[in-house]
Order: sequence, then structure tokens, then C-alpha cells
Amino acid sequence: MIDDDWRIIKKLADNNIKTLYFRDTDLVKLEENKYIKEVNNWGDIYRIIKELN
Repeated sequence: MIDDDWRIIKKLADNNIKTLYFRDTDLVKLEENKYIKEVNNWGDIYRIIKELN
């Protein structure tokens, strides 16, 4: 799941769903873990998805 709302990311991660947190500098910072990975642009997202294949 990819989203920019920290509340959605937190809820999904708490339910063991892997997420990409599209965070702008003004948004809440979440600690990265097994289920939360912070990304800053579409290039980051592309690289992460490509690594899965």
C-alpha cells in the first residue's frame, strides 16, 4: 500500500500490511520498520517495487 496519510499507514502497519509512506517534509515522521518504509518520490517507489521482482 502506498499512501501519504500517516494515520492510514500506521493502521495498516499495525495490521501487518507492508506500506510505503509517501511523506512530505511537513508530514508526521513515522519510525521505519518491517511494515513501514518512507519514500520521498516516485523514483523511490519504483526502485522498491523493482527490488521485489
